[in-house]
Amino acid sequence: MADQRDGGIAWTDQTWNPTRGCSRVSAGCANCYAERVAGRFSGGGQPYSGFAILDDRGPRWTGKVEIVEKHLEDPLRWKRPRRIFVNSMSDLFHEAIPEADIVRVLDVIRRCHAQRPGHVFQVLTKRASRMRDILSRLSFDGDVLHLLAIPATYSFAKLLTNLWVGVSVEDQAAADARIPDLLATPAAVRFLSCEPLLGPIVLAPCPGFDWI
Repeated sequence: MADQRDGGIAWTDQTWNPTRGCSRVSAGCANCYAERVAGRFSGGGQPYSGFAILDDRGPRWTGKVEIVEKHLEDPLRWKRPRRIFVNSMSDLFHEAIPEADIVRVLDVIRRCHAQRPGHVFQVLTKRASRMRDILSRLSFDGDVLHLLAIPATYSFAKLLTNLWVGVSVEDQAAADARIPDLLATPAAVRFLSCEPLLGPIVLAPCPGFDWI
């Protein structure tokens, strides 16, 4: 499945899926559109074969998650500037994705910062603590992006002004659990996605949010 223009998502222009597959992590995943799409394309020889199944109980992720080599460098080939939603069909910080593969995805974003300066990458996750850990350790040495063993004094992620990071908060419990990690994540832009909204959320005034 090739990525395409996303007229149905008001806050982005394009999706980019450098990884494929996911698993449910909270109540906000109960009616996941990505799981439904993956289930439809899970037959033999189709893009999500092995990543999802579709039976009489409906679509379900299998928990298999992998990097998609053929789509890894897609944004470098897109010349017109655009807002790019990273992993509409996965979660970049899924626990099954090796750190080395996450760094490879982030390195494409780094390269676009110089080569495709009009691109903006919107990374949304429900795994806020892993996002915080990895971006806090992101460093750049020479021409190599890598992770330090401990959080950096000044994370390289702050220099990537084309990287927006956000967390999904579907109810107050999710907000209370994920927002502190988001606020502690080094980034140029931080945002919240309150969708699907399963209950009321009280958000205290905070200068750490750029966009909701």
